[in-house]
Amino acid sequence: KSLEAEGSTTRDHLTFLMAPSGLDITHSPDGHYRIYTDEGLNTAGRAFAGRVMDQIYKAYSKVFPFEADDSIVSRVYILSSTTNYKEFSERLGSTSSETSVGYYKPSYRILVINIDPNGRKTNRVGFSADAVDTMFHEGFHQFIDLFVPRVPTWFNEGLAEYFGPSQLVGSRRLRIGTFQRQDRPGFMTRYQTIKYMAAPETSIPYVSLSQFVHLTDDQFRDKDRSALNYAQAWSLIHFMLHAKELRGKGKKVIKRYFSALRDGASEREALRVSFGRLNLQQLEKAWLTYVRKL
Repeated sequence: KSLEAEGSTTRDHLTFLMAPSGLDITHSPDGHYRIYTDEGLNTAGRAFAGRVMDQIYKAYSKVFPFEADDSIVSRVYILSSTTNYKEFSERLGSTSSETSVGYYKPSYRILVINIDPNGRKTNRVGFSADAVDTMFHEGFHQFIDLFVPRVPTWFNEGLAEYFGPSQLVGSRRLRIGTFQRQDRPGFMTRYQTIKYMAAPETSIPYVSLSQFVHLTDDQFRDKDRSALNYAQAWSLIHFMLHAKELRGKGKKVIKRYFSALRDGASEREALRVSFGRLNLQQLEKAWLTYVRKL
C-alpha cells in the first residue's frame, strides 16, 4: 500500500509540474530550458531568466563539452514571492525556509528559484545577486544530471560553487571563475574560509587531497566540517581550472574524471584514470601555494 501511495504521489507531482496552475511558460532562446514563472515576473524578467540560463549552460558546456540529448529540455520554476515559493515547494513535499533562495530537486530534475528580494538589492528586472548565484549553482546540479545521475558530492558541489558566483557582463556575456572575497558581517565566504584553513598557523586544517577526493557524501556533508569541505572543494576546482603552473592539465584531469564517470566507471576507477595519475602530494603543495596567493 505504501508503494501504491508513493506512486500516486509521484503521479500527482508530475501532473502538477507539467501544468502548474497560475504559472506562465516560456522557453529560453537556445531552447535548453522551459521556464515557468508566476505573475510577479514581467516579460523583461522572463526574458532575463531565459538568457541567464542559456549563458550558464554554455559555460557548463565549455568545461564539459560532451554531446547532450537535444530532445531533453530542463525545467526551471521561478517564483516571485516567498509565499508562492513555499506553497510550490509544499506541493512537492519539499521544505523551504523564509530565507531560502532555491534548490535543485533531483528526483524530478527541476530547478526551483525564489527571487523574493527579502531586503536584498535587485537588478532592474527584480533578480538579486543571490538569486542569480543560486540559478548558476543549482543549475549546475541540473546540468550534470543530464550526463551522470550519480556524481560524488565533493566534485559536484565543488563545481557548483565554482559556477555560482559567475558575473554577468552586459546582457549577453558571462565571466566564470570569479569569487566573493567578503560577505556581510557575520558570514564567511568560501574564499575567506579556505584562506583561513590554508594558513600555516591555523587550528582548523584542511583535508589532505589524497583523502579529500575519496570523501563519501556523508563525510563531505558532516555537520562539523560541511562549510570547510565546501570551501576546499571550490578552491580545488578553481585551482585545477585556473592555475597557470598546471598548463591546462588540471582541466584535462577534471574532464577525464567526469568522462570516466559518464562512461559508467566506479568512483575508484574514475579517480585512478584521472587524479590517480598525478602525484597528489606535489599537487597539494601547489594547491596550497595557489590558495595562499589568491
